[in-house]
Amino acid sequence: MSELGTGGSFATLLGDVDWLVLAERRADGRPSSGDVRHEASRVREAAGSDVGVAVAARPRGRDTAVSIAVVTPEHARRERRIAFLGGQPGRQRAALAAADVLLAALRQDPGRGGRRRSSPEREGQRREARTSAS
Repeated sequence: MSELGTGGSFATLLGDVDWLVLAERRADGRPSSGDVRHEASRVREAAGSDVGVAVAARPRGRDTAVSIAVVTPEHARRERRIAFLGGQPGRQRAALAAADVLLAALRQDPGRGGRRRSSPEREGQRREARTSAS
């Protein structure tokens, strides 16, 4: 993941998760390439992961302009949003917007986590619940 101008809000929102391989943070809100989709692709390759995410936040008047990209081997998704409010609240809202775009991209690409798969443990719990209810 690459964060630009968010103050690390997206990584903070995700917390301590095993699947986050690389998190980069830069103070400015502009991707070095000028394209947030290219930034997501670059960070995906650098991490050697299936999914790359980039979020860039910049002040826009009293609000925060947010550009988000998610890149997988099959798809690239890019969205622009306005996070109402500026400063820290705007950066936090930018992180929430990035999480929403990431979730939508994963749902679009079932091989990357879009479908909920039942674990054997969960299936066993369901069978036990059905058996005890009978």
